[in-house]
Amino acid sequence: MSSVVKSTLKRYKFPILMLVLSTVISVALPEKAPLIISSALNNFAEMLSVLPPIFLLMGLMDIWVPREAFVKYMGEHSGVIGISLAVFIGAFAAG
Repeated sequence: MSSVVKSTLKRYKFPILMLVLSTVISVALPEKAPLIISSALNNFAEMLSVLPPIFLLMGLMDIWVPREAFVKYMGEHSGVIGISLAVFIGAFAAG
């Protein structure tokens, strides 16, 4: 195998494993196939509804707050302020 294929398989091993496992279960237990498919589609639709606003908020935050501020307040010796800021940014990213 080429290094590109190996790195792709390594990077996406969990989604590939879930796809293979879902296929095996669907073949072994055909009555479970509609449940597996509907569950996967519902999860995918939910992710599509959540990710764009998060990306938008993170993009705006990237524009509004200079990177130097992040480095200054979340650097190696930031302590409680850095932890608090990280929690706030995580909450901001989650919307």
